[in-house]
Order: sequence, then C-alpha cells, then structure tokens
Amino acid sequence: MPVHLPLKARDLPGRVAAGGYILHSGLEKLHGDQARAQAIHKMAASAFPVLKDIPPDRFLRLLAAGEIAIGTALV
Repeated sequence: MPVHLPLKARDLPGRVAAGGYILHSGLEKLHGDQARAQAIHKMAASAFPVLKDIPPDRFLRLLAAGEIAIGTALV
C-alpha cells in the first residue's frame, strides 16, 4: 500500500530554505581542496572511527553527493 505524505503550502518555505542551504553546502564540498577534505575527514573519523579507512578525498565526494541528494529532494 503506498504511503501518501501530504504537502501543504505552509511547509514549502521551510523546505526550500533548508533544501537550498543543504544543497549549497554539498556543492561547496564537491569542489573542496585537499586541506578541506582532510579536515572534514579527521573531524568525522574522530566521531565515527569506522570512517578512518576511507580516503579523505573519497569521503568528501561521498559526503557532498549525499548533501546534494538530500538538498535536491527537499527543494
């Protein structure tokens, strides 16, 4: 049975604002340099040790892709 989520007009401004912010954040990370990749990877790996095995460049690309997908879905 499909689930229908009602979308109301009052929800749109919040979704667009949050989606735009997350989308922008993802696009900024997509074009990040090596120093930024290492900094973000180090911060994430300190919170979740399993992420230490992922190279910083790949981690930043995956994080950016996830943020772009979520931001696009909200917008």
